[in-house]
Amino acid sequence: MMGPYRNHPVSLLKGGLICALIGIIAIFSTERFEFGLIGFIGFYFIFRLWHKTTYTFTEEGIDVTKSTAFKADTNIPYSKISSINLVRSILDRILGTVTVSFNINSGVNASSPEVSLVLKKDKAEELRVFVESKIHTDMAVREETAEEERVYVTFSDLEVITHSFISMPTGSILTSIVFFAYSVVALTQERSGPSGMFAMFVFLVTMGAPVVNQLLRYFNFTAYRSGDTIFLEHGLLQTYHSSFDIHRINAVRVKSPLFARLLRRSSIQAEVVGINAMASDATPTLCLMTSNAHNRWIMQTLLPEFTDDYDITLQPKEASRPLFFKGIVYSAITAIIAVIFVAAMMSWKNDIVDHLGNSVYIAIIACGLALAAVSVFANIYGCFVSLRRIGYHFGEEKFIFVYGVVDRETTIMQYDRVQMAEETSGPISRHYGLAQCEVSFLSALGNVGKARSGYMTADQARYIGDTVMARIQDGRYDYKKNEI
Repeated sequence: MMGPYRNHPVSLLKGGLICALIGIIAIFSTERFEFGLIGFIGFYFIFRLWHKTTYTFTEEGIDVTKSTAFKADTNIPYSKISSINLVRSILDRILGTVTVSFNINSGVNASSPEVSLVLKKDKAEELRVFVESKIHTDMAVREETAEEERVYVTFSDLEVITHSFISMPTGSILTSIVFFAYSVVALTQERSGPSGMFAMFVFLVTMGAPVVNQLLRYFNFTAYRSGDTIFLEHGLLQTYHSSFDIHRINAVRVKSPLFARLLRRSSIQAEVVGINAMASDATPTLCLMTSNAHNRWIMQTLLPEFTDDYDITLQPKEASRPLFFKGIVYSAITAIIAVIFVAAMMSWKNDIVDHLGNSVYIAIIACGLALAAVSVFANIYGCFVSLRRIGYHFGEEKFIFVYGVVDRETTIMQYDRVQMAEETSGPISRHYGLAQCEVSFLSALGNVGKARSGYMTADQARYIGDTVMARIQDGRYDYKKNEI
């Protein structure tokens, strides 16, 4: 047994600063010193919660005891723990502390850890080893022998920088480029007004901030597997150390957005409920954007259970009817928007020319029409690409969906991980006997825990649901894979 532990006093610092700020604001707002007690009262409750909350790690599980106005005792068996996460913020690194969090394989609180506490670095590492030994009974033996057998997956600084840019959705990248181009044109004009600055602000929010966040998050990325446990370590200013059992993986996604695909690169994400290192801070990436050949090697190294040789069955020829119908509808909507846009620009011509100049006015119309033309072409061309690339594969133990025209995604999933399989069809596809299959599974990313297929026959769309029920009835269903 280890503990009982109490959060390191540094955890009071954040709450103390907030309470002090509230007290100062109350004093200056009312000009009465006694109103500063509001902050003191708030800090008292924070201190009491800190003092009355303890964490004990027994031989069977984690006991969390809270004894304030109401008493609450929570017990989490080690068998339910999905991942162990160690996070060190800048403040943690200065003070020598670590935030340790534990998640269970459940969709109820998938967005935040069930248990999180702050400890000194040496105690946190000691606790991690203890809990891992309880989760994996052979951990101690494997740690002694596995070091020389481990194969580490690492990425250079250049690969991290490349991943930060090309891993973004194509729509976000193109939108950011449009706003950046407009801001450059507008800011070069003497009478650009606030529009140029606003466009630059939008560019920084949609492109700059996400890229910087990815850079800081995935620098020094290292992943390796020991037995059935996968370990992840990464981070520049704030460091992350996560570990989870391979059997906790609900699905594996191989992602390849347009710009990554042009460079023949792709990344791997594992959908694991309970790999959230902190609240709303999922860390499912196992492989940054790398060459497809290197990606396959990483899959074989870290996830051999999800690696098979398979042939994708493409959408049937009849799928061209609903696909082209959608493409024509979207193109018509785009054309109508383009006409409205041009009409509006003509009515606002004088104001725009006076404020931005005639060259900017012409550039805006030209960019709008060019975007409309590209959109119409993309809608029609996307139908041909969809017929040649989107498909599925049904194996004995798992199935695969390939979906997405611009940003392509391959989802590999085991039948025993399916929570719900739904057959969907519209009036056009139903007329030709076609349907799509949408599969739901537990996910640490909330509503993202779904995979959608392309068009297939109605019987094929029902295949996954029928297979899951058949596996339950004949005993092939492995309940341990869905143990919560």
